[in-house]
Amino acid sequence: MGFLLQPFSDAETALNFVDEFTPDLFLLDIDMPEMTGWELAEALRARPKYRATPIVMVTGHALEARQPVDRERLYDAFVVKPYSLNDLVSRLSRLLNVELTFDAPSEPAPATNGLPLEAVRRLIGLADIGHAAGVRRELDVLVRDGALDAALRRRLDGHLAQYDLSSVARVLKEIEQ
Repeated sequence: MGFLLQPFSDAETALNFVDEFTPDLFLLDIDMPEMTGWELAEALRARPKYRATPIVMVTGHALEARQPVDRERLYDAFVVKPYSLNDLVSRLSRLLNVELTFDAPSEPAPATNGLPLEAVRRLIGLADIGHAAGVRRELDVLVRDGALDAALRRRLDGHLAQYDLSSVARVLKEIEQ
């Protein structure tokens, strides 16, 4: 789709490096280690450079969506996990004022390293957006279906235990190639 993503494993790291590039949008998980997504959003909004940059808050806790509205100034969109990728991309395109075009569906992709290519791509997408629980659920399904070997599962679980989703994505991208 042409988006350039810059994932960070925690809010403090994001704040330390965010000024090295010019983000068009922030996609923040509310449930992050050490500093919440709300606190990161406040820190970003406090910087004049990012006061108008769209912020999308993401959570796996549906009740977060019902919190008092005093946080509305912090974000431009709110997404509850699990969400459909089409819905997320649609929201991002509206915030970025980008027109989406769609290709006709193609033939199913071949299996990769024993894993269906579409499953690898779904896992990469989940890891890229920081959805650790979604990655775990997808891995559980692949194990249950016999599509994921134990050694790769242990390797990915090791990265997940450290909440190192960039390494999860890197391992899966190596498999994808």
